[in-house]
Amino acid sequence: MGKANSHLAAAIADGARLSVFLEPEFEKSTLAHPRPHYIESYPLPHVCVKEGQVWGATRRTHLTHKPGDRIDSVTSFTYTDSLPLYCLSSYNDEMAVLNKRTLLTRLLSANQYRRLDLIARPAGPCVWRDTQPNNLNALNASIQAGNEHYITFIDQNDILRSHPLDLAFLFPDSGAVEFRIEHAALPEVFYDPVAFETKLSRSVPDLDKALASPTFGGQSAMAAYLTFRCIDGSGTAYGVPDIQPDTRHACTNVKVYSTP
Repeated sequence: MGKANSHLAAAIADGARLSVFLEPEFEKSTLAHPRPHYIESYPLPHVCVKEGQVWGATRRTHLTHKPGDRIDSVTSFTYTDSLPLYCLSSYNDEMAVLNKRTLLTRLLSANQYRRLDLIARPAGPCVWRDTQPNNLNALNASIQAGNEHYITFIDQNDILRSHPLDLAFLFPDSGAVEFRIEHAALPEVFYDPVAFETKLSRSVPDLDKALASPTFGGQSAMAAYLTFRCIDGSGTAYGVPDIQPDTRHACTNVKVYSTP
């Protein structure tokens, strides 16, 4: 069973942003070649939390290439400290992912790393929350300042999520607000981390032993979690699966932050 990180989960609930620090285990890892020893860090703007298990994903901005040879793909990475596992995902056809809702995902052992630390970065100022929906001064000022924003909420499946916003709307005449999450296609684990681990345990015999090997790896087309949601001031929301049938669901504990 994946381990919980209750301190980190609580920090995300309070608006902390997530990053990962990585140091490859060069004696074991193929990550060492052809580079010399290195350390690195990534921001993880897309986050989900269930039962204290925290997963975070990068934006899809990583150009995988070989100078003098070719460009392989544009990739995103997904990390956790609940399991010794991380994910790579990539795709070439945006509309195919949106319509088919599948994503080529590679699972790899995090034991390739000497250190993999998830880090809570300070939260930005909270500029709107659903418990005080008519308190609009901070949101108004933040939008007029040209700030970027991110949102945290609990979805209809009781999963805590944090995502960057594509748009934050304030309608001054009515006082209505609308928040649109930045689109991304993420690995299946973002639907439900606990259910994903259960599914993985059924398909990989002796999962703990398998993940202990730095050479563990597998790739397949998995369900794509699509981050887009449009959430209004009452917490009523719709995502990509709701667009065509024009359905809605409820989000709670909605908070919007200005990105520092």
